[in-house]
Order: sequence, then C-alpha cells, then structure tokens
Amino acid sequence: MKNSNLRLLLAIVILSFVEFLSPTFLIGIRMEEFRVAIENRENGTISVSRDLGKTWLPIGLVIRPNNGQTKETDGEGFTAANWAPDGSIAATAVNAIHVKVNQGEKYAVLFTIQPKEFLEKTSEEVKSYFSSPTSIFSDIPAGKLLFGAEYSPRVGNPVFVKREGKEVRIFPDFKPMLGDVIIIPSICPEIELKELRFENRKGGFIFASFNDGSAKTMGVVEKPVGAVGRFGGSQYAERGKVRANHPGVLCIATSKQGLQGGFQIVPIVHAKEPCLDYIWSDVPAWMIIKPLFPAFQHLEGCPPIFSGSIQPQTGRCEVRIDNGSWQLVPELSGLVKDGLKHVTEIRIRF
Repeated sequence: MKNSNLRLLLAIVILSFVEFLSPTFLIGIRMEEFRVAIENRENGTISVSRDLGKTWLPIGLVIRPNNGQTKETDGEGFTAANWAPDGSIAATAVNAIHVKVNQGEKYAVLFTIQPKEFLEKTSEEVKSYFSSPTSIFSDIPAGKLLFGAEYSPRVGNPVFVKREGKEVRIFPDFKPMLGDVIIIPSICPEIELKELRFENRKGGFIFASFNDGSAKTMGVVEKPVGAVGRFGGSQYAERGKVRANHPGVLCIATSKQGLQGGFQIVPIVHAKEPCLDYIWSDVPAWMIIKPLFPAFQHLEGCPPIFSGSIQPQTGRCEVRIDNGSWQLVPELSGLVKDGLKHVTEIRIRF
C-alpha cells in the first residue's frame, strides 16, 4: 500500500513538472497571420495575402530566380539548420530567409530568398551563410517587408510550392523550378511571446512571459555576454532589434543602421560544434545558454527562443548596467571587447 501511494505521488510530481521542463510547451493551436507568394521567374511577383489567399497585395519582384538549385551545407556552414524541420523555414533575418528542403547525408539541404543588396555579393563578402546559385533574389531591401517585421515568416513555419496548379508542402527531393510559386505562411502560436529576460551571469535564469499572462523558466546562462561583435547583416537592423533567428541563434543588433554591431544568444549543444570554437574565446560576444535540466531537453530548434515566435526587426532589447534601471542596449558597433561588460540583466520586449 505504501509503495502504491509512493508511485502515485511520484507520478503526480512528474506530471506537474512536464510543462515546466519542456521548452516545447507552446506547440499547439497556431494561427496564420499572412502568407507570402513568390513567383520563381524573372520579374515574378512577390505578394502577400492576409485573408488565406483570397486577395493579394504585390510587395516586390524577383530579379533573379533559382533555376533548380539546392545545396547541402557542410561542417563549416549553417550547421544549426539540422535542427529545423524538413520543408520549413530554417532561418529568418533582415538579410536572408533560408528554407530547409530536407536533411541530407549529414547536413541540411537548403535554398534561400535574398534581398536586393546581395545580388552581386560573393560568399567571401558575406559573413553569414550565403550561396548565390541556390538563391532567389528579390528587389526588396534588406530589413524591410519580407526581411522585416511586416511580412517575415518565423523559424519552423511550413513552406509550400504551387506547381502545375497543385499546391503541396515542399517534398524531400524538391528543387525550385522556373514557374514555381513558393508559398510561405507566417504562423504564430496562439499564446504569443511577450518578453525574454536573461540574468547575465553564469547560472543566471532565463525567463519568458506571454500575452496570456503566463511565464516560464526557459533555462540558465552557461556563459554571459560581455562584448559586441561585427555580425554580418546587423547593418540592416535597427539598434535593439532582432537581426536574425534560427534553431541555434538569436542575434540582436546594437549598432545604428549602416554599421555592424551586435551580440548573439546561442544554445549550448550548437555552441559545442567544432566549427564554433571561437564562441568560447575571450571575446564574449555570445551568450551561451542551456536547459534548466539538460537531461530532459535541448534548446536547439525549440520555441519560443529558437523557433516559432520571433521575426527580424522586432523586439526592443533593454539592459540593466550594474543593476541600474532599464535602458535601451548601448549603441555600439564594430568589435568592442568590453562593450557589455557591466550588463547585469537583459530583456527583449516584443
């Protein structure tokens, strides 16, 4: 009898903590805010619909389509795409949208939608993942519309193709062909993210609050941030706004538009990949975070930080310096090794 009661009590305790332990509790009822359609042909229309495809508003044009090219990344590239679902958005940023087609032999197979500024760039010039042959180039400026708060999708949102009159989820051997219409619905959870808060010290707690009044402890800080670095694309984001989000990064801009500066929040499993050794250097431009109970869950690709909630050019990053009052993150550009040294807490309000 005593053993039976003990097992019952243990079951109740475990069930009570399931939601607390798992960052994926937000997966549930979701709502489409809008959908974007991209005609993959030269001068193809890029348009948006807010009524489930009944009416469309043109927002741009395709200036160079993708003629059937995708690419598997490698160990030196965008390895965090491995955590994204097949047939979905793998990254959303002011300077690119990456689509994961499938999981290749070892790494994700991708194609990309690019803003106009990147048409003539080479991979040597771009400091983040860039593959010109596998991209659809638009005439939309970086940081605006499809690459901004207005019409950007979220990480993990599904991607569809309309081909020969049929609309389907992109499939494992999909390649963007001329004449395809790529359709990307922007879907948000019913319970929307309101604020993220990080205690900027080793062992500091990470909290998320939501628009229904609820709050969750999302994890703890393994390595605090203390520096600002030259992150590619931050020149297109406003100070204090999200520059990029993918399954292994939340990047915040600290510089004014036109200059490069920012810091990144990275989950620990991704941070331990061989190609990211520099994250652990004595230039602390990366905050490394981990689950509260690592044996139960990882953070890579999980909502609300690394999937499902965040769009580029959104949020307002505020900091407390030496436990003082909240203020907008300092305006810093370039490499500033001690730029955030005295920051004791960070919050991002959405």
